[in-house]
Amino acid sequence: MKAVQFDRFGGPEVLDYREVAAPEPGPHEVLIDIACIGVNHLDIDVREGVSGLPVALPHTLGTEAAGVVSAIGATEGFAVGDSVATYAFRSCGETVAITGAGGSVGSAAVVLAKHLGARVIGIASSEARCARIEDSGADHTINYRAVDLTEGLLALTDGKGLDLVFDVAGGEGLVAAIKGLAWGGRVALVGAHAGEVVPVDMVDLFRRHLTIYGCGRYTRPILESVLAARAEGLGAPPIHATLPLAEAAEAQRLMESRAFFGRILLTTH
Repeated sequence: MKAVQFDRFGGPEVLDYREVAAPEPGPHEVLIDIACIGVNHLDIDVREGVSGLPVALPHTLGTEAAGVVSAIGATEGFAVGDSVATYAFRSCGETVAITGAGGSVGSAAVVLAKHLGARVIGIASSEARCARIEDSGADHTINYRAVDLTEGLLALTDGKGLDLVFDVAGGEGLVAAIKGLAWGGRVALVGAHAGEVVPVDMVDLFRRHLTIYGCGRYTRPILESVLAARAEGLGAPPIHATLPLAEAAEAQRLMESRAFFGRILLTTH
């Protein structure tokens, strides 16, 4: 079988599309014939050796995929031919503001939040991205480079503030979004590439009864509910590009360029 692996940390050039032995499914395992793989910034962090996760070399990248079951180990609940998705890191999914709403995770969050009935405010860095976010279903958008983000969020909520911020980036945008929360508001934090350490006013935090959740993982029931929602009519997230697995390095270069909107996928067929 084919896989993309790397033997040393570095840039996209360390990725090698190669033949590897097909694994045998063990107890509580199934083997999946993968049709499509999502490209995530975590893949880049792992490749560069800055993820903070233990990485044994050679390493096969990938945290989320979809395909069909091709073999089953000693487990129940699956049959060969079942359509499945892997259980790995993912975003969790009310008024809701979504930062980085034009990116891979943020654009999917817009679609899901609207499906769940939320009023959605998408936050992005340009008018062009804001227009595409509205096309994806957002009720409102804010170009944070053009207006003060906190003031914009409060204006769109008539001064009441947000119920939830879904933040994918951290940094100054997260600080501004926290200031735009309503009393009892929450933050779901799923990334920090715009700034890993930010100042938080603890007095404001407890006085307004705010809650910040770190959402680096998700539960199996959450995954099942999202897949069920997809089967029941949840729209697909925007797809910027679909590339063959052999072009994994180019897919990562595209992600690093930030010149994309929506998901970047790799396909094996």
